[in-house]
Amino acid sequence: MARENSGARAGLRRFVELFNGGQYFASHDALEEEWIQHKNTFDQGLIQVAAALVHWERGNLRGACKLLRSGAALLRPYAPQREGLDLEGLLRQVQEALGQLERAAPAGGLALADQPGGASAGMPALPVPRIRIQWL
Repeated sequence: MARENSGARAGLRRFVELFNGGQYFASHDALEEEWIQHKNTFDQGLIQVAAALVHWERGNLRGACKLLRSGAALLRPYAPQREGLDLEGLLRQVQEALGQLERAAPAGGLALADQPGGASAGMPALPVPRIRIQWL
């Protein structure tokens, strides 16, 4: 139920579009320039969640878990929504993904890189997080 609004930040609009399309690395890049200029924890949290999913795609369980935790911590103060983004819903999805990743961790810890078949061979499938939006 997104409404187009010229008042929504261009970088944020592009971030959501790419993130919801599963293009996590590109979504990270789309918002990074605005974050560099303004250094706000809201953008930083979104970037960290996207970066966590890049780590997941690449088979880095430890990096994915670390960034999901820190991204969620940065976004939590802005819930339930900010700038038209349903942060409450995103945070629920992040917690679900984090729980699945932690349950999939080998008995010795979070390092899957040493597992037979390469780093991504042992990664669990995750429900693809999506950000619900309503541009205000």
